[in-house]
Amino acid sequence: MTEPEVKTGGKDQVQQAAEVLSQAFVTDPTVTYLLSSMSKESRLAYLPQFFRTALTAAALNGALIGEVDNWSSCGVMMPPDGKADNPLTLLQAGLLSALWNIGIGGCKASLGFWQASSSEQRFLTVSLQRFFWELAPIANEAKAKTFRADEKYYYISTLGTLQDARGRGLCSAVVRHYQSIAARNQLAIWLEAGTESSFRLYLKLGFMLVEELVLAKGKAAADGTRLKGGPGIKLWAMAWRPS
Repeated sequence: MTEPEVKTGGKDQVQQAAEVLSQAFVTDPTVTYLLSSMSKESRLAYLPQFFRTALTAAALNGALIGEVDNWSSCGVMMPPDGKADNPLTLLQAGLLSALWNIGIGGCKASLGFWQASSSEQRFLTVSLQRFFWELAPIANEAKAKTFRADEKYYYISTLGTLQDARGRGLCSAVVRHYQSIAARNQLAIWLEAGTESSFRLYLKLGFMLVEELVLAKGKAAADGTRLKGGPGIKLWAMAWRPS
């Protein structure tokens, strides 16, 4: 079988990637939790903006956005020196202004490039808090068990396939494309699988399980909706190294 062709780009691909991922992640537990302050209807309506903003920050830090089969599937891989949480590019992407507008750190500002409504700013702020204060720490702890302090690696932050295109090996093609890039540079790849099906897929593609993580234990149900005393969301921290 011929491997599907993967096309890659950067900031020019943000809009199309956001459209794909906002559909692919409708029921994703982690994204559902990050945006769980919204009603289901508001969350689904907000997903495209959520991904546009996050992907803009990633692209400004050198993210490689790959797509296959005319945007039936796409992924985002950060380069070894790229940091999507870079304060300067978060500012450019419009993320930090959401924090400043509600006074975090004593700042009160209204930046012209931030066009979201005040309610959207509040929702984005809460999702950022959950990402930086809940998800990032447990992921970073797992990374510290895997990589030396000075070791460089790629990071696949997001992968998604449209519902009617699943089961055709498109996501696998994107991952293998990223693996070929990492192999040329003799560097590892890190990711966190957010569903059991994606976990099994990455195992087949040569990724090794580092640790099972639990996000929002006591705060969320397994599907990411808010639930006091809930079991939380299972994630699988995984790494791949070139042979």
